[in-house]
Amino acid sequence: MIDEQDFSFFEDPDRERKKMFAVNHVNQNPLLEDGVRNLMFAVYDDKDPYEVVRDFLIGHTSTGTKVDRVRHLVNDLEWSVTEE
Repeated sequence: MIDEQDFSFFEDPDRERKKMFAVNHVNQNPLLEDGVRNLMFAVYDDKDPYEVVRDFLIGHTSTGTKVDRVRHLVNDLEWSVTEE
């Protein structure tokens, strides 16, 4: 586990710890897309996970193409508008 390793001998221990996180967890998972990788790094940097995911999804709702890129992250959610 990364937190159990001693990084104190590095000039910038936090930077080295983040590199190890990237190498061992983020980059080793072929199922993670670039956008999801960015989310993982944001949460790693102590940002609120709820806000990180919310802002990511909000940022992908302006066009149909953007919605389609993230639809699988919300269980292929679809909606339609019906006229009355």
